[in-house]
Amino acid sequence: RTETLPSYLQIDTITLDTYTQEGSNSHFIESAWVFVNNEPLGLYELPATIAVLAEGMSDIVVRPGIKNNGISGTRVMYPFYEGQKGTAELSALNATTINFETTYIEETVFAFINDFEVSNNFETADAAYAPFEAISEPDLVFEGSRSGAVYLNQIDSFFQIKTNIGYLLPDENYPVYLEMNYRCSQNFQVLLRASNLQGASILWSQLYVGKKETWNKIYIELTETATDLNQQDFNVFEVLFQAELADTLETAYFYWDNIKLLHYEQ
Repeated sequence: RTETLPSYLQIDTITLDTYTQEGSNSHFIESAWVFVNNEPLGLYELPATIAVLAEGMSDIVVRPGIKNNGISGTRVMYPFYEGQKGTAELSALNATTINFETTYIEETVFAFINDFEVSNNFETADAAYAPFEAISEPDLVFEGSRSGAVYLNQIDSFFQIKTNIGYLLPDENYPVYLEMNYRCSQNFQVLLRASNLQGASILWSQLYVGKKETWNKIYIELTETATDLNQQDFNVFEVLFQAELADTLETAYFYWDNIKLLHYEQ
């Protein structure tokens, strides 16, 4: 019988293109689901060289993948990035390089985008806590001219910051995510506070974000939490970050940029 020789598809990067009202094009697309001629080939960490049992002009679909909640073992198709379609001429034993550019899907609702350039929707939750500030030192800012920061020391040993208004989030398991660029010398906690019409509230611990001494990007999924709390009629949400200075440290720093709260139209 004739043995089919593979062609190779090389995908090095997927970039993100944004409009002004969508904020930064910073992303951490580090994997991709690949389909060739409607056949699923699987999930690949980028850059990837993918063996394909096809030749000639072929239809290619790539779905951008992220680490859900920053965890390597939970890679998912990010529901707010468009799958990209293209064609490529494949030939046996040759590699065809094709790099993709994705966008946010049209149905994406940005509940807020905070890049600290002009305005800031985070505030210190209590005057007794370490202060939150917008910084402009070029060596410390992620991009643009400003980032958000908190510094802890032996005196100011705890911080809690929160959004200064509440946001409505969908239920029925519509996707909800919090994106951010961050850099920190110890871990910090991400929480949601959900309130009802009677003024009662629930403070929900969502995730601990680990130490990262160089700038990183994380996608935190809030879908299940938003659905569960909405179904209990707690439907106005605030986002909070907090941390207490670790026993092993004398000081700690926390920097943020491009914080986005996203969901689908409902």
